[in-house]
Amino acid sequence: MRKVLAFASAAVMAISMTACGGKDLSGSPYAGKWVAEGYEMWDIEMGSEDLGETSVNLNTDGKAQMVLMDETVNVNWDETDTGIEISGGGITIEGHMEDDYLVLTYSDVCIYLEKAE
Repeated sequence: MRKVLAFASAAVMAISMTACGGKDLSGSPYAGKWVAEGYEMWDIEMGSEDLGETSVNLNTDGKAQMVLMDETVNVNWDETDTGIEISGGGITIEGHMEDDYLVLTYSDVCIYLEKAE
């Protein structure tokens, strides 16, 4: 649980950073709003209701808004060879597709997100 809180705290610190973006990711399958369905830490699974609202909105210009534990932070994102990378405020979060989920990984925490309709 501490790692999840550390992850959220680090992301909240990014709120003071201005996302500069400027890319064209309009054809990306990752673009859009993703909502957390669950978390995993140290092989312990938790539901999204355990930590409050968590989502990420990946805009087609390379900017993103993450809501972590009800706190909104502005970050940047880009596609990589293996998925996506979200960065801002001194943190970098890796993401990849697994089945129909976008899985964001930071340290020992995995957040499973489903694309919002």
